[in-house]
Amino acid sequence: MNSTGSRGSFVLEGLRVGEHAHGHGHLADGREFSFVLRHGVARLVVYRADAPAVPGRAHVELTWEAPVDGVAPRDRRAVGALLRSMLTAAGVPDS
Repeated sequence: MNSTGSRGSFVLEGLRVGEHAHGHGHLADGREFSFVLRHGVARLVVYRADAPAVPGRAHVELTWEAPVDGVAPRDRRAVGALLRSMLTAAGVPDS
């Protein structure tokens, strides 16, 4: 899923929808991110630009959590919109 907005973009490279939706991708500036929905909460992790292919805790630049009330976890578009709003709320540039 490519998501392009008026200010920038992110690419969602992997997405699994459902009760425990999760995925990963990269931002317009090349940083990687991952997210997961668990127990009514979405957690977004953005990694530093210099993170290796398999980043660890030391490479985390930002963690953001948000409730997923009203989001259909089986709907790809709804999960993508949630991710976009989380990136914006977290202050990630070009999201």
